[in-house]
Amino acid sequence: LRLSEMYLILMECLDPSEALIYFKEYRLSRGMNSSVEGTFEGAVRDRLESEYRKEFYGEGQYFYFMKRTKIDNWDGKELGELQYVLPLPDSESKYRK
Repeated sequence: LRLSEMYLILMECLDPSEALIYFKEYRLSRGMNSSVEGTFEGAVRDRLESEYRKEFYGEGQYFYFMKRTKIDNWDGKELGELQYVLPLPDSESKYRK
């Protein structure tokens, strides 16, 4: 568990006005400008989604963020509950009833 992941999870759990404080701190620690264009409150999930995509590229954490926040559209593909359930390997599923 990385510090950046803890910040992102914290921002998910807080209300937008409190999350903005940590979002600015997160951006400053990355050497980015701390100013946030537009309204942060209306686009918290969108901002967090883009940060998850950048921070955890190829690691699978973005998948769990999408599952946790119930994102239903990804790159033009419709996602439902079935897409968030990983299939069992054949070696494991053949012994289950």
